[in-house]
Amino acid sequence: MRQADTALLATVLYVIALGLYSLFVDDTIPMPLWLRIRTLGDLKELLASVVIVVIAVVFLGFALTWDGSRDLLILGLSCAAVSAALAAFSALLPPAVSRAVPGRGSARPGRPP
Repeated sequence: MRQADTALLATVLYVIALGLYSLFVDDTIPMPLWLRIRTLGDLKELLASVVIVVIAVVFLGFALTWDGSRDLLILGLSCAAVSAALAAFSALLPPAVSRAVPGRGSARPGRPP
């Protein structure tokens, strides 16, 4: 399970790096559609979904190696509460922050429209 945790952490760091690079340095690098970041709200939304997956994998790791000494229900409920809060955060973002920005580089300072 350690390798899966390390791979997920590497994925999170890679998504953060690509998102920040795309936001502040060069927005013309080729990326898949699901990884295109136009605003900081897009980056927050993508990271929230990746964090939910990481939480689910960590809980699954605990569930698979459960020896009966720890209370698995409390851990599961806390993972579900954090995941629900992140999902609600993503769902309640206003459209102006989320995905309603039509022009990619026109509103950035220092770049011509």
